[in-house]
Amino acid sequence: MENLFWQINLTEKPACHYIGQAVSEEHNNETYCLPNLWCIHLYDFEGTLTMKEGCLDVHPGDIGFIPPGKTVSYAVYGTGVHIACHFLMDRQDESSQTLPALIPTGALYPEFSAAFHQVLHLHTSHPLAADVKLWSMLLDAEQMWQKARNRENAIHPALERCIQHIELNISNRLRVSELVEISKVSPPYLVRLFKDHLDCTVTEYIQQRRMAKAQHLLTETDQPVKSVAIDCGFTDLQYFNKCIRKTFGIPPRAFR
Repeated sequence: MENLFWQINLTEKPACHYIGQAVSEEHNNETYCLPNLWCIHLYDFEGTLTMKEGCLDVHPGDIGFIPPGKTVSYAVYGTGVHIACHFLMDRQDESSQTLPALIPTGALYPEFSAAFHQVLHLHTSHPLAADVKLWSMLLDAEQMWQKARNRENAIHPALERCIQHIELNISNRLRVSELVEISKVSPPYLVRLFKDHLDCTVTEYIQQRRMAKAQHLLTETDQPVKSVAIDCGFTDLQYFNKCIRKTFGIPPRAFR
């Protein structure tokens, strides 16, 4: 299944109650629950973790977050080392951040591994320093996830060029062939970009934007319906009326 997400307050320093390293032997359904403490793991094994919300695949290098009171069952495939840290965090408030249950560290694995081991070594002799290091590590994990998410959600330059052209020329006739030329990609790839990022075809997106502009003009201005139709790229008033009815369930004049 897709990742799970938790709310966690990272505006206050956490208090580390326990941190340890262990070798995980192959097993199924080892279950635990921490009633009042968060848990962060650095995994070095393949496995799954199961909660009432679903089952997640664990891979070496993943960081896992488990909220207080969450019952989790582990299945471990093979043998691997993991580090677990249990900590107390202030309750959620309006400044709480969202974190996924699993975050792949990728190329940053050495840095996070070193940070976990620093917390481990500091916890007994310098608990305050361990808490500060743990806090820094949590913030680094949240920043790493935000950067990864921004990369995933970034609009492809070809799609961005098409969207800009559509917005600037919504009152004109727009041809897919014209957008292909502007995008500088092949027609099938442009179709795929619209489908993957906007979940629609090129023509469906153009129609959506025309209808959005029409709704705005019909609701917020006293511009004549015929003029609105022209500004939204319709030369046939009857067809414009038909599209408005199909999209909104009412005729254009009903917006006023």
